[in-house]
Amino acid sequence: FDEILYNKYAIDVFNSGIAGSSCNSKIAQRIRSRETAVTLLDQIACLFDPVLQATQWLFEACCNPFLELQSCCLPYTSNTSLEQYTDDYDAEGCGVPECAETYMDELGYAFNNLDDRVLGCSSGIQEFPLALKSLEKIELNEFVVPCMEQAGFGDRFNGPTCTEDSDCNQWTGRCNLETSTCELDNLEEMESTFLNCFVDTMSTSLEDYIREQTGIRDNVARGSQEFLNEIQQAASITDCINPSNPIDLSKRERYEWDVQRLLCKADFLGVSADDTDTMNELCPPGLCLGDFCLQNNSDCRARCDLAYIYTPMEEETCAEEACISDQGCDDSFHCMYCPPNEDECTEVTAITDQTTCENSVACVLPSGEVVFDLTESECRNVGYCSGDCVGPSCVSFDGIEGVCAFDTDSTTCDNFGTNNGETVEFDMTTCLVTSVTSEADCNAYQGTEPTIAWYTCSDFAANCATENITLGMETQRYMNCYQSMWKECETQTECETEGGYCTDRPYAITIHSYDYPIIPQIGGCFTGGEYFGTLIAHCNPKETYFRAGCHNTRVFTPEACTFFTGNLIPQQWVTPATTQAECQAVARGRYGCLLPAPLDALLWILNEPECECWSGTNHYAWDWIPGTWDSGVPRSLEWRRAEAETLYELQDDRLSFIIISDWVKGNVLAKFLDILRSETLCTSNAITYPMFTLVCDCQSDEKGADCYSFANDKEILMGFSYACADEESTIKHPSGNVAFDVNSVKKGCTDVNISVIYKNWYRAPFIPPPISFEWEEPEEIGPVVNRHKSTVGVLVGDGTKLSFEDSGHLRKFELCLLFSPPDDRAFKYRYKDFGYIPNIDSEFIYPLGLGNIYIERRASSTFFCARVDYREIPSDVDTEIYLFPILRLEDYEDVDDEYVSRQTRALMYTLGVCYCILIPSLFLNLYQYFAYSKRGGAPLSLWMAVFFIILCIFRAVFMFAYPNAVFEGDSLSEFVVFEIPTFLLISVVIICIYYWKKVVIKKNHFIPEKSNRFIIYVGLGFVWSLWLIVTLVYSEVILEEGGKSDCGGRVATDYTEVEDNTRTLAIVYHSVIIAITLILSFIFLYYTYTILSATKSKKMTGAKEYVVVIGGIICSAFILRSILFLVVLAIELASSIYLFITLFLTEVMMIATTQVQFLKRRITETASRLSRSSFRKTGAASSSGSRMSSSGSPNSSGSVGPQYDM
Repeated sequence: FDEILYNKYAIDVFNSGIAGSSCNSKIAQRIRSRETAVTLLDQIACLFDPVLQATQWLFEACCNPFLELQSCCLPYTSNTSLEQYTDDYDAEGCGVPECAETYMDELGYAFNNLDDRVLGCSSGIQEFPLALKSLEKIELNEFVVPCMEQAGFGDRFNGPTCTEDSDCNQWTGRCNLETSTCELDNLEEMESTFLNCFVDTMSTSLEDYIREQTGIRDNVARGSQEFLNEIQQAASITDCINPSNPIDLSKRERYEWDVQRLLCKADFLGVSADDTDTMNELCPPGLCLGDFCLQNNSDCRARCDLAYIYTPMEEETCAEEACISDQGCDDSFHCMYCPPNEDECTEVTAITDQTTCENSVACVLPSGEVVFDLTESECRNVGYCSGDCVGPSCVSFDGIEGVCAFDTDSTTCDNFGTNNGETVEFDMTTCLVTSVTSEADCNAYQGTEPTIAWYTCSDFAANCATENITLGMETQRYMNCYQSMWKECETQTECETEGGYCTDRPYAITIHSYDYPIIPQIGGCFTGGEYFGTLIAHCNPKETYFRAGCHNTRVFTPEACTFFTGNLIPQQWVTPATTQAECQAVARGRYGCLLPAPLDALLWILNEPECECWSGTNHYAWDWIPGTWDSGVPRSLEWRRAEAETLYELQDDRLSFIIISDWVKGNVLAKFLDILRSETLCTSNAITYPMFTLVCDCQSDEKGADCYSFANDKEILMGFSYACADEESTIKHPSGNVAFDVNSVKKGCTDVNISVIYKNWYRAPFIPPPISFEWEEPEEIGPVVNRHKSTVGVLVGDGTKLSFEDSGHLRKFELCLLFSPPDDRAFKYRYKDFGYIPNIDSEFIYPLGLGNIYIERRASSTFFCARVDYREIPSDVDTEIYLFPILRLEDYEDVDDEYVSRQTRALMYTLGVCYCILIPSLFLNLYQYFAYSKRGGAPLSLWMAVFFIILCIFRAVFMFAYPNAVFEGDSLSEFVVFEIPTFLLISVVIICIYYWKKVVIKKNHFIPEKSNRFIIYVGLGFVWSLWLIVTLVYSEVILEEGGKSDCGGRVATDYTEVEDNTRTLAIVYHSVIIAITLILSFIFLYYTYTILSATKSKKMTGAKEYVVVIGGIICSAFILRSILFLVVLAIELASSIYLFITLFLTEVMMIATTQVQFLKRRITETASRLSRSSFRKTGAASSSGSRMSSSGSPNSSGSVGPQYDM
């Protein structure tokens, strides 16, 4: 506890010291502030100026410390104007201004709300030690004290109180009227009863703490005998026990509740501080088997610094023998009265034989006095009222029961004293024998002096303390007889209806002069004491201490007892109470606030909230003892030897209540330390997390992205707590809190950590990274999406992460998250909800769809609250959940936003269909070739069909996949699928050139030029090497180095570099391709011109025409395609219509046109083949006629010419 307070103090010192203030002020200067109207909840700061508003300051508990003894600064709600940090930031000079501003936002929020109980880290605890003691008291009174009372130990190890034997039927059935407690005799049974009660009633967190401290296994059931045995073993010690009196603590391991400075008690008692025996006799310390017993705040210790002092078991003197007789031990038999649970017997000296002793009784009178001269019946007939009734009577102010006196002269009086060994006083005509204190002893002198008698104040009732005393002047003066307001109750009915005693009487009735007859002052002036810097009030030297303050003996009238003295000390005139209602009225001087031990001071605070502010409980200053009509109780006498006996013995395995109370307090301390640690951690992280980042980026030489590399942990730990079955607990951070009730955990306990996830991490919308050609401008995707990745809501506050040690038994809990109003663009999102993320790396938040969100207002803040079922929150890790406050659409799951617009989708689907239509025709071309062609080699149409099929497949896949977001987040795949067709087309161009080059001019005939086949190898190798280089550059350079944010999520990813680099890459390789295409086209044109020139006198064959047309279509389309793409890149055009026209004209139409040429060529070849076949058959049938013909040769009708694989 002290270490936590030290760390908290160290953090406070740093933040307020030179280093902390320097950092804070340097960064704070960058966040502009202004006067802002705010509502502050649970404030305890002084609102008044001690000079300008002196009167208000003087009487305000939050300002004037001298009012602490009579008031407490209650947290209040304040509507005021404060200098608040705004969202106007100066990030100039920071390495990454955009990122720095988001951290300034969080730092400004922390500065504005640091001490706010709602929006800050404050726990609201003002006095940590008092609060801890108060919590310990609550837990001990809940789990320990009731079990002590049930077992017979009483609430202070003083035994159960009783007035008759029937009150003790639960134990021995015998009541000791001398002590008004039940007689007890079986310590082992009492301990067993206590232990069973303690185990049955302990909280789950206490059980968990005890298991941790003792090593009891989890599989040992709490209610099992094994669990009880292990608890008893862990809490057992060897102790010094009085077997006949289980509540005798005088030699046991114990705590003694007494003053810390003996001088304080000695001054009150008027003895030397060295005379400890006398002090302990007059004002004995309270004993307790722990440091938690609520002691009677005796006046002899009032206003002293009190403490529990540990006293070990007196092992060395435990077994010492002690004499059992109050008259000493002579080893002979005597008649004795030995009260139960007492160490010493009273010897009855008047009885000297065993028979008389055994036939006689000791009569315990209701007052506790024991007499031996009554029979059993006479004893039972003795009636006595424990209280007084209202009515005049003559009594002794000093409490003197009576005096033995006779009338004589001074000489005779002195002789009587000398001859009889008595102390005498002579007053005028009366001899007072002051050493005789009982009527029986006085009556023993009757006969020696004829007038000697026993006198009491009641004997002079008719002439009691009057101004003209004619009877018993000297006797009354000695006893200080005065006319009292109370009398003895005469009947049982009167006793039980009117009788009683208020403990204010000795203080409220005083005398100021002992000149007889005395005139008592009825009433007294009481004060709450003076403030000297602590909650222990002090009385001045002329005042007397009492339980609830000081008695001001210098004030004699109610008029002089003003409400406040000059030092703002409250005063109250108190008259002696005659009824319980008067005695225990809620009024100053009769009621106050009892602080927890060890202070146990009663402050003059009547208001319950103010008392709770000091962690105290309201308590009456005086006790009312109702009148009871009691009879005498006869007890047997014993004939026994007056000898020394061993009263105490060492016993093993005795239950240590100190260990048990330490467990309870240890568990309280653990929970209390969680509160302190959480407050300290929250305060530290809320400031230092953004502060260190900003100092690095804005105030140091290490400016730039590196300052944010270590700050990219989205979740910031803010607090610790626990959740246990059948217990309530809370955990909070500045933006939310979680409350666990008795049903939140099914079984056992689990540690809980809470972290904040600032909404700034989801501040930047998600923008898809660009590719080389954009079909339309990409739309931003908000942080709140549904399963279709459609934006369905807006984030309206910081998120919360809850992590649990063991979540297996978690059920429902109450969650509240701070609501921050969104901008006007979010007007369409009207339904409150919580959102979740499956893990901390998730870019999007998904709605939970809760329907039980309600609004809770705290001061000027609004919270979204709901009862959340842990089992229904999706998460990738079983022991972690992430929740955010959101506003969403009503039917958010039905929203399916198009990844692209309807126009783009329609155009792309149209192109996809076109490519799909082309594929069957291309396969038909392949089929016709393999079905009908019998020539060797691969013709141009075959190669083109293969490449076009691959191209159409890639294009169709892209056209149908892109609108459905298949490539979302995978820029490389999108780039590859889109760009491969480009390289397939240039491969087709190269193949066309190759086949055109095969037609050469040689001896005026076209023959294959096989030596030029290297062109296809070099060309294709170059093109696909270029594709490989482009792809590697795009994936390994452009995508890796660009498109990153220095504080991702806080600031939108800047794709400018990626776009520029991608555009540059596309322009470069398209330019290279166009240049190569142009060169190839010029080669193609050159050979075309050569062919045309060589055959200008002849008609061009079908093969030549086919090659010229196909090559011309492909080269022209490809050049046009490259030029159109260059235009797109140059003007940064994102148009689906433009790309549709470009691809339709330069790819779809080009492939379709070439397909027409393929079919035309195939039809021509088929017709030619059929024609030649028919010619051969005709020639064979008319061979003889042909030979006779003189008209010619087979070529006379025109030669078909040589055929080539085209």
